[in-house]
Amino acid sequence: MLSFIWDGIEQTTFQSKAPQYLKSGQALAPKLSYAHQQFNVEQLQIYVNTIDPSAMAAAYHYVHLKCDKPFNRFELIKLGKVDWAYEYRFYVNGNKLVMHNDHNNQTHAEFSLKDLSCR
Repeated sequence: MLSFIWDGIEQTTFQSKAPQYLKSGQALAPKLSYAHQQFNVEQLQIYVNTIDPSAMAAAYHYVHLKCDKPFNRFELIKLGKVDWAYEYRFYVNGNKLVMHNDHNNQTHAEFSLKDLSCR
């Protein structure tokens, strides 16, 4: 916490550590390669959008199935929203997509692939 006097009024500012993926001077711009990630798992394209509001709330991931469309377009089919994980990977187990947390070596989330396909 820093305090100073300006125009006779005491001003207080708070300093906090920025998350590791932020560089100095980029307080509002996270590294985009982390915020938007794509994984190819067997015949599936998995798209993950990471939302990290910093100190305002908890971070989380939106996980989608990415389907290619004509004219270089795509459609995202939402699979779910999960709590933030530091390092993760995906694999298919039967008819489930498994999100594995490499940081603690545990299954982080499972998504059913039953009745899901790109149209």
